[in-house]
Amino acid sequence: MLILRAVLGLVFFCFVAWLMSSSRRKFPWRLVLSGVALQFVLAWCFLENSFGLALFQGASSFVAKLTSVAEPGAKLVFGPLADFGQMAEVFGPEGGYSKVRMNWRLSKVALSLIRERDRLLQSHCQD
Repeated sequence: MLILRAVLGLVFFCFVAWLMSSSRRKFPWRLVLSGVALQFVLAWCFLENSFGLALFQGASSFVAKLTSVAEPGAKLVFGPLADFGQMAEVFGPEGGYSKVRMNWRLSKVALSLIRERDRLLQSHCQD
């Protein structure tokens, strides 16, 4: 059932891309289908082979090493802001904000910035 849902989703998005095309007769079906085939081949190579597993484990260990090397520099630049333990003491383990709450606040800030920009543009055009 999950595979059927995935295939239907893939067909749906290809159909939407065709619908949104400016020239449906010249739609590059060969390019789209070869891209999808390439994704399947890469997924099989990375997820079903020992080579792919080793590649992902190597990348994971590289990123972990890079993070551990960058941590002292971040602590030097940002001080206690880069120390999760100290921040968790002050703000709690989640930093005091949930993602939904933070996104809501950021959207309010963005909306106020857009309104201010529009106000400035209108005052500039009137002058």
